[in-house]
Amino acid sequence: MCTVITQIIVDPYDDAFYQPLKVINRYMSAKEAAAEEAKGNYVVGEEGKCFRRVVPAPKPTEIVETKAIRTLCDAGHVVIAAGDGGILVLKQRHHLKGASAVIEKDYTSGKLAKLLDADMLLILTGRERMCINFGTNQMKELDRITPEEVADYAAVRQFPRASILPKMAAGASFLYQSC
Repeated sequence: MCTVITQIIVDPYDDAFYQPLKVINRYMSAKEAAAEEAKGNYVVGEEGKCFRRVVPAPKPTEIVETKAIRTLCDAGHVVIAAGDGGILVLKQRHHLKGASAVIEKDYTSGKLAKLLDADMLLILTGRERMCINFGTNQMKELDRITPEEVADYAAVRQFPRASILPKMAAGASFLYQSC
């Protein structure tokens, strides 16, 4: 078994950089939130819980260590890679630079599975099944779903953008690319 520290390249013009939505860090007072905004950071108010910082969550475009991971897998090793989505980097000229953002681990997992020609992609969650109309009296558990249905449900915002949508979209993308 081996672990590979994994760098994930993202597009600096990804729409996520213009619409940060991943909540991070601790709760802050209004004064602390104003200080964060003065530094150029994004902050959102949460009902009854003060404020929290939000950062972009762009999609991966490349995985730097793909060849090394493939070589290790081909040699029979169990490889742990892209932990928590990997380390987000931007290409700047001939160098890789970090960015103030997080990578969606589900999109990274799907991308890596696709690049390695994996037979299967498993994304574990705290629920036995994904649902539509979650939290309503019309809630329906999904036993099976096609990539087209994922797209249709996503278009009508059935999956929360910052939590469930990345899981569903990564799975649908993996299936669509594997067909």
